[in-house]
Order: sequence, then C-alpha cells, then structure tokens
Amino acid sequence: MNKFVRDKRAYPRAEIVVDGVTEGNAMMKQTSWTLLENNPWWRVDLGEVYTVNEIIIYNRTDGIEVNQLKDFTVSLHDAVGNIVWKSVQNQVPIPSVKIPVSNKKGRFVKIQLNGKGSLTLAEVIVK
Repeated sequence: MNKFVRDKRAYPRAEIVVDGVTEGNAMMKQTSWTLLENNPWWRVDLGEVYTVNEIIIYNRTDGIEVNQLKDFTVSLHDAVGNIVWKSVQNQVPIPSVKIPVSNKKGRFVKIQLNGKGSLTLAEVIVK
C-alpha cells in the first residue's frame, strides 16, 4: 500500500512563515507569498498578549525576486486590533532584518507591503 505524506512546507500557505525554517527557497516551497495586489499583508495571532522585544523577518534566499520584500510596514496590534507599535522598513532584508520593538505588549504581528506587489516571506520570529 502506498502512503502519501504531506509535508506542510510543500504549499505556499501562510503558516509556512512560522514553521521554524529560515531558509527561503521558493522552489523548495519554503516561502509563503500573496498574489500581486495592492498593500498585501500577512498577520500572525500570538494567541494572547505578550511583551514583544524583537521581530525578525527572513526574506527568500534563492536569489529570485528577493527585492519584492521592500518598503513594508511591521506592526504590533493589541487584542482588539489597535496598532500599539509600527516600523516602516525601506531596506530589503538580505537575508533577514532584526527590528527592535522595546517591550511593547501585543497579540498580533502584521507585515504589509506599502504599495502594489506580492508579499513573500520565509520566516517571522517574534521574541
């Protein structure tokens, strides 16, 4: 009997961004991406309110279209969705960027391109 095993990294789903794999090879399905659209975004629910000190964002690492991840906003939201902190990033993370947050309390982390494009992420780590 043949058994089909699904590796969750085998599809460009949103949860790939929090699977613990920081390598961002799109051909190996290690990245998540949106369609080409205006202000595409990705958001993670931390499950409850936490004190956040740092957010690390990993870009794709395969050398293909790495410049898609530029001019984006990272924001921290409280339990009802209000922005409690945000930072605009203008540099392309090669391969990653560490963004200090300075002890802000929040439940949701959102990453959004500022303009038209496809949002591509390999991994997001919230500390």
